[in-house]
Amino acid sequence: HASYFFGREAMIAKLVAKVDERNFVAVVGPSGCGKSSLARAGLIAELGKGALPGSQHWETEILRPGADPLRSLAMALVTRLEPEKTSVEQIKEARKLADSLRNGEIDISKDVMPVVRQRKSQTLRFLLLIDQFEEVFDPRVDETSRQAFRTALLNVGQDDWLKIVLTVRADFYNRLLDDRQLGELVDKGLVNVLPMSEAERRAAIEKPAWATGRRFEEGLVNRILDAVETSPGDLPLLEFALTELWRRQTHDGVLTHAAYEESGEISGAIAYRATAVFSHLNDDQQRQAHRLFKRLVRLPQADEIVGQATRRRINLDDLDPAVQGLAQEILASERLLITDQDSATGKTTVELVHEALITNWQQLRDWLSEDPDGLRLQQSLSEAVQIWERYDQDPDVLYRGQRLAEALQWANGHGEEINTKERQFLDASQANQRKRGLRTAGAVVLAVAAMIALFAVGYWLRPNAADRVAIPMPA
Repeated sequence: HASYFFGREAMIAKLVAKVDERNFVAVVGPSGCGKSSLARAGLIAELGKGALPGSQHWETEILRPGADPLRSLAMALVTRLEPEKTSVEQIKEARKLADSLRNGEIDISKDVMPVVRQRKSQTLRFLLLIDQFEEVFDPRVDETSRQAFRTALLNVGQDDWLKIVLTVRADFYNRLLDDRQLGELVDKGLVNVLPMSEAERRAAIEKPAWATGRRFEEGLVNRILDAVETSPGDLPLLEFALTELWRRQTHDGVLTHAAYEESGEISGAIAYRATAVFSHLNDDQQRQAHRLFKRLVRLPQADEIVGQATRRRINLDDLDPAVQGLAQEILASERLLITDQDSATGKTTVELVHEALITNWQQLRDWLSEDPDGLRLQQSLSEAVQIWERYDQDPDVLYRGQRLAEALQWANGHGEEINTKERQFLDASQANQRKRGLRTAGAVVLAVAAMIALFAVGYWLRPNAADRVAIPMPA
């Protein structure tokens, strides 16, 4: 949608200049400020037009780290190393490459990038956009994978042929600075996404409508601008309000005051839409939606529930079939959820349309407040299942002890909220614990038997034979 992307011309120019200057660039800003749009519809589109010498001939790749950042990176490289293979074959190769990087068996800068560059000898530059880099710090990403991904980035970043651009939420910025080497690269290639001026917001509102032959009623744009503060977090609300306004345009393409009021204006548009969609679901669908929306939110460890809660992307096939249908056929169609494909795994993912839904829809806030400790436990269980599957159901990943007891206690009281994979994980954990218990019991019996045997041998080897007691032998 680059042709409808207005209002960020100054920031785009700043980002293009930084990419020209540095090979490692970090686009940093608060949630909802438009980092992804700036990088995708702004930077990449401008480079495609030749904003830098020869940039129209650059190759670009966009990836999100997801639960396995190494596999996402490997997939981006495999598609260039072996473009003739099918997508399924590429996914398998990406998994092998990711495992080799994770285990330190190959060096990406010495063993992989030279081959990629040779295969793409006609390509002037390769730009890798890692969108939503904060996913690297997701609890689902184990520390080994996180460090291997960090090492891979530092190594490939030494290749002048490659340019890396990250988009990072500002509240994760300190995590980058905690790493000296990564922090130095980020510091030198930093682009802060600043709030839009009133003139930029006006352009973002008016110009897309004009470009498609629509028009606003007199005074409506000013009214919208008055309702939108300079806080970057208001942009998602503005986006949703304009979308609702678009849905209610007149037959001759006029965006009206009446439609704006009907949709809940700026502050209420997203909540209005969510409430309307939810109210039209039947009772069974409402129960499913209740459970689904809670799964799509990650609560912080602190006591504050909503203020720091973030959206959570999950695989669609982690949901039971009926919930999958609800997510795809209704909630995604009504733009409350987004479905996408994880390029690294080929699986369909689902997530909330934006975190603004968490903070502005009271129904969801109430759901999150029902049992926050139980929700955190369920999220930990869901992430443990993903790790278990990633490591081919390794028994060492299963729950045991107190952790298993707490999970079982919660699951017994929330049977409807446990999906098939989570139930399989808990059943496997119980079976594994029973096996460990039997092995432990067996070991104890053997140890006791050995002690008895040693005592008996010692007794019969005593030097004073008179002290021995005669044991009658059976006839």
